Amino acid sequence: MVWVHFSLYQALTSLRLSNKARVIWADAICINQENLKERQNQVGMMQRIYSMASTVIMQLGRDRGHAGPCFQTLSWIVAAWSSFQAARLGPSSSASSAPPGWYKFPGLSRAVPRKFMRSVSRLFAVTYWRRLWIVQEVVSARLATVVWGPEKISWTIVGLAAALIRNNEALWRAFIGSTPPSMRGRAKSGLMNAYLMHQLSQQDSQRRQLSFLDLLRLTSSFGFSVIHDRIYAILGLPSQHSGPGTQFLRPDYTLLKEGLNIQVCRQILHTHNKPFDLLSAVKHEHVPSSFFPTWIPQWQVAPIRSITGSYRESMKFNASAGAVDVSPPRISLAWPGRTFTVEGIMVDRIETSTQDWNQGGVSSNFWSRVARGLNRSL
Repeated sequence: MVWVHFSLYQALTSLRLSNKARVIWADAICINQENLKERQNQVGMMQRIYSMASTVIMQLGRDRGHAGPCFQTLSWIVAAWSSFQAARLGPSSSASSAPPGWYKFPGLSRAVPRKFMRSVSRLFAVTYWRRLWIVQEVVSARLATVVWGPEKISWTIVGLAAALIRNNEALWRAFIGSTPPSMRGRAKSGLMNAYLMHQLSQQDSQRRQLSFLDLLRLTSSFGFSVIHDRIYAILGLPSQHSGPGTQFLRPDYTLLKEGLNIQVCRQILHTHNKPFDLLSAVKHEHVPSSFFPTWIPQWQVAPIRSITGSYRESMKFNASAGAVDVSPPRISLAWPGRTFTVEGIMVDRIETSTQDWNQGGVSSNFWSRVARGLNRSL
């Protein structure tokens, strides 16, 4: 006998066939979660398992009557937008080669009743959309179906609808406006995560432009139960350094979190074209460990800012400052004295100089007045 969570029990009972056998893979049952060696061996196979499945079932649990109107609304949005795009660009157009303004559809939101959009917000408020492991499962799938209560719908429709809502200003306002305040944060996060999975599911040439560091940043809003899964759950996602046929890291659940973070850091520094980008991800827990180097990111900690589907290299915080033609850093990861040393970068030349402030006409008590003003404001 194997004990399972109620959500898995619901999924298994809804998927079983009355007249013939059905083969189902569920990692909670098919992997011995207590055996670390088996877990780390199976983790490396997860992408292959889900890519070979005939269908991946995205089981969301109970729907409380919202699934029907929600799926109808998503289907209508996608159908209306598809008809609009076919008339504008021709029937052979596809989202895999989206031109500028691809998601624009003037007036689309006015035809979506508020009560129906509210059901969409409840869909994306479901906890399922915040689980990190689902990203690899959905992106790897040849075919995926979203099951919510008794209703089901193609993941292709849900993912495209999430992209439409996210990128269409009118739809986004309608989505936010119809979401109850108590679940607004969860609904926004769930929709953004679904949008990310939709983007990662697009053609391989787009996904391969990402680095593994990009994947770490993009998946920062997802939750996980074991610290190691913050890294291992995305190893199967395609990027310049990970995905099918590559081995960026070998899963090892015996590592402490410090050892895991150091291992990830070493791989990024030795394989990425812009290793200085690693410093932009540095964030620590409230009480930093004196043992752990401060320049190594702790991936289980929330980042300084959210870098979700809108992440760009031009965003404000960038420790590397976009530098590419610089000397490689000198790195020591041996204990003691783990260090990250980089040679100075020539940014400009000083052509002239002037007298210092105290000798250049600025009153000697100028800085003391500034200090007093700061003290008063604080």
